Amino acid sequence: MQKNILFLINSLEMGGAEKATINLAEKLQPNKNSHIYFVILKNKTQVPLKENFSYHFFSQKQNPSFLYSILQVPFLAYKLIKYCRKHDIDTIFAVLSKAQFVAVLSKFLGNKSQIICSEHTVLSKWQNKQLLYPFLQKISIGFSYRNADKVHCVSESIARDLEQNFQISPAKISVIPNIIDFRHISTAQNEAINFDFPPKTLRLISVGSLKTIKNQSLTLRALAQVSNKNFTLLILGDGPDRKMLEKLCEELQLSDKVHFLGNQANPFPYLKAADIFLLSSFLEGLPNVIIEALLCRCAVLATDCESGPREILAPESPPEMRLKEGFEIVPYGILSAVNDINAYVNALETLFDNPQLMCEFQEKATNCVQAFSPEKIIQQYRQLFEME
Repeated sequence: MQKNILFLINSLEMGGAEKATINLAEKLQPNKNSHIYFVILKNKTQVPLKENFSYHFFSQKQNPSFLYSILQVPFLAYKLIKYCRKHDIDTIFAVLSKAQFVAVLSKFLGNKSQIICSEHTVLSKWQNKQLLYPFLQKISIGFSYRNADKVHCVSESIARDLEQNFQISPAKISVIPNIIDFRHISTAQNEAINFDFPPKTLRLISVGSLKTIKNQSLTLRALAQVSNKNFTLLILGDGPDRKMLEKLCEELQLSDKVHFLGNQANPFPYLKAADIFLLSSFLEGLPNVIIEALLCRCAVLATDCESGPREILAPESPPEMRLKEGFEIVPYGILSAVNDINAYVNALETLFDNPQLMCEFQEKATNCVQAFSPEKIIQQYRQLFEME
């Protein structure tokens, strides 16, 4: 029996949830009994579109106003109903809050497709400063998740957050990590990089959007305080904080050691060339980039934020455990308390002064990621979509 699956998402910008959604669709597509459709609510695309999918943009506005975004919701729901009927959609996989609200509203207006809401972040910790947004978000989340047929979370911490803070039934929730394309990374990491590291320097790398929640300023301030200044840091990614971070580098006299390379279509050769991957976020969902860094045999230093870093680097510890201060050497890397600059400095110096520890983490990296092998995870997604 053929399964028609619709991926519904706000946009296809260069974010973790967006890239994870494309990866998942690619892995599901080879199934001869499935057909994949994409509906994007606004015409804003940075992730490369794949030719083997059917795409439809519901709005041509790239940056609609807040009021317009709210008022258009019922019209989007009606458009979704028509699209699902036309293409005989069995399941809608809705990613990000607006898409989820539209999907569930369409169900109340007569859509017969199964609705799966997919969550990639700890919603109770996520904040948006727009007027009324937190209030509307709380209503939207409760409405969407309680009325969806199924709820998908990429980490145990996210599932626990939905249960405890939004009263979502555990019976509805499935925890399945993102799909990481191991085969692609093993090939792509062998390409040349457009950067020459100085000889005999520690090679550091950070990859991600340059925005407040990623807290790259902690990394820069910590590096300014380490005693061993024989390092080079590459920052891959772009975003609203870039100018602020570049100015901070000048103030900290790090401009000759920190290099902003912007978005890179293929970050994996840079990860392969690095010794240590650094993550300093206030909040994550399940950070794919840590798994990608491990696949490229980097040692990893990450803040012990909600959620994901601990689940990846210390899989035997309780996922709800969090450091309040200091740092911890765990089986597959180092975790540091969130936004604790002294802890981050001490963790950096521990790695800088112990090359053997760094090498041990690099050697164990490929063992760590086996729990995230795509062959295991795709089977869980096929069961979620009732494809087998």
